Amino acid sequence: MHNPTHTSPRYIIAFISIMLISSFLPARFAPWAAYLSDFTITILKPLSSPINAAGSSLRHHAQTPIISEDVDQLNRELHNKEREIQNLNRYIRQLKSSLEAANFISSRDPNKEFTYTAASITGRSADPTSPVLHLNVGAKQFVKPDDVVIASPYLVGRIKKVGPNNSTFQPFTARKNLITAVVTPNQLEFKDGFRCQFTSDGSGILYADIDRKYTVKQGYLVRLDDPANFPSVVQGLIVGQVTNVIQLEDAPLKQKIIMQPMVSIRTLGNVTVLTRPPADAKDGDQQ
Repeated sequence: MHNPTHTSPRYIIAFISIMLISSFLPARFAPWAAYLSDFTITILKPLSSPINAAGSSLRHHAQTPIISEDVDQLNRELHNKEREIQNLNRYIRQLKSSLEAANFISSRDPNKEFTYTAASITGRSADPTSPVLHLNVGAKQFVKPDDVVIASPYLVGRIKKVGPNNSTFQPFTARKNLITAVVTPNQLEFKDGFRCQFTSDGSGILYADIDRKYTVKQGYLVRLDDPANFPSVVQGLIVGQVTNVIQLEDAPLKQKIIMQPMVSIRTLGNVTVLTRPPADAKDGDQQ
């Protein structure tokens, strides 16, 4: 049996389609076209505002920059800010460390014989095994050969050559350099440590062969104890840290300890030279 409920929507759709097509025909082909056109416009008029709004929205999104590009730009800015914060934190740590070094040395220098001359590294030699670093201070700043160079509270090296306004220094990690120090688990006291001589192989680390009776572990501190070659005010400065302990198979009674300096020469940018100006120069500065 024929079901009118399924047929009637088809007739309605067909009728509307005929009306729409007829509304666009010239009047000479369909006299009733003008009436149908007005009728069609009247029906479709309520839809004009939503359609125009949708078109404007699409044009706006087409003119708006891609969101992903904005996110990338924000990520770059965030990365730059994080790097600035890291640099500021590094600078704060350097200031704190410099204050620690000044306090450490000042406590051992009651007569104020030494002064602290800040210097920047302006160049480096090409030989990594025997590095020489150039500074922007010299004789006019009372810098002299063999003056001690420190970075934060750590020993770095000695002044080698001095010009009027520049100088060079060699770190104690240069090849074949010897340095006598105390290895201790305690950062403040020497009494729990033992004394030994370290040798540099030019690779940036130092080593010492010691008796196996001594207990030494990774992380022990190495502190300067070399009064024959360094002034008394710097004795006890931290030189480095034990990074490895090797039991020697060919020498059962010996063990080798490896010491890594606390300061990396490759990334070092600023140092302090421990100078000793003439008495009249210090008096003049105080005036």
